[in-house]
Amino acid sequence: MTRFRLHRSDPQPGRRPENERGQMLVIVGVAMVALVAMVGLVIDGGFAWSENRAAQNGVDAAAHAGAIVILENHIGDARTTGDVWTATADSAAENGVDLESAQYTDVNGTPIGAIDAGSTSPIPAAAQGVLAQGTRTHETFFMQVVGIDDVTARNDATSVTGPVVEPGELLPVTMPITVTTCDGQNKAEITEDPWLKNVQYVFPLCGNPSGESGGSYGWIDWYKSGGAPAIWEQVCDPNPPPILLPGWYEVVEPGNVNAANLEDCFNDNWAGKLIQIPLFDDKCKNEPPAGESCTDQGSPKWYHFPSYAVIRLDWAYITGSNSICNVANGATSCLVGTFVDGVIGGTVGGWDETDPLSPSAAYSVQLID
Repeated sequence: MTRFRLHRSDPQPGRRPENERGQMLVIVGVAMVALVAMVGLVIDGGFAWSENRAAQNGVDAAAHAGAIVILENHIGDARTTGDVWTATADSAAENGVDLESAQYTDVNGTPIGAIDAGSTSPIPAAAQGVLAQGTRTHETFFMQVVGIDDVTARNDATSVTGPVVEPGELLPVTMPITVTTCDGQNKAEITEDPWLKNVQYVFPLCGNPSGESGGSYGWIDWYKSGGAPAIWEQVCDPNPPPILLPGWYEVVEPGNVNAANLEDCFNDNWAGKLIQIPLFDDKCKNEPPAGESCTDQGSPKWYHFPSYAVIRLDWAYITGSNSICNVANGATSCLVGTFVDGVIGGTVGGWDETDPLSPSAAYSVQLID
């Protein structure tokens, strides 16, 4: 039997029908849109993440600014609810955030009432913080292809203020914010190395660096009340003035205080315990204008304290030269102990309504959420 196989002839070999070519164009177009959308998701998504971080930082700063006004009011500079709103909103605007709302909180961050713009009402006695909520909107780049023209990040933050409750008493000693040694002539030599946590140091109590006038970098006479006796009294029974971090403070340098009573006060009261001392990052002959660094050098009487150091004191060597302090650097007195932590602000406690400036002489503004 003869079999035949029929073949369909193509008048134009290699050419697709018109309807197939149209389908391919549609598929390619859809694929291109999907590809652009995927690229947009990666690029715009990364940018959105960055903008969200910036928005969070802006809201954090806004809450912090509002809490500072509450603290100023508490320690004696009269402020109103409108002042809190203005500080919060201005800080948000400076960071590219639109402030939507602000509320007072207690020390735990629980809202206790709205903060209204322009209000002349006094700040509530129970207010210890600010909850700020704000938005930041940015345009997309590639996602506009699929109809997403912009993305809005909405963030909130809570900052509270009050007396510092970090462990240890604030003692009348100060050091730079970076590791300090002596130059072989009992003069301070400041390095760029940070103090490291949980490391034992010999903290030298040197004089000012060569070429600088004034007393020791170490000792502070908070109340300008008379040199060595005032210092050991403050070490035996600390009663420092209120300190708001960060800030400029006028102090008196009594010089290199080599006194047996001072050494006894340290070791009898604080050996084996936690102490706090202010750290400084600038010093000045006179207090600089707000927001500016020092341009008036000379015998330093003003110190800028940005933070505290928490130190577990092993022993104080004050009364004269010894091999423990003089680690080939000429130091004649020192503290030996472990640098536990550098506290910027510190953990906040509740107001003491019976005595607003007690029990702590140090106040802080702390971001808690």
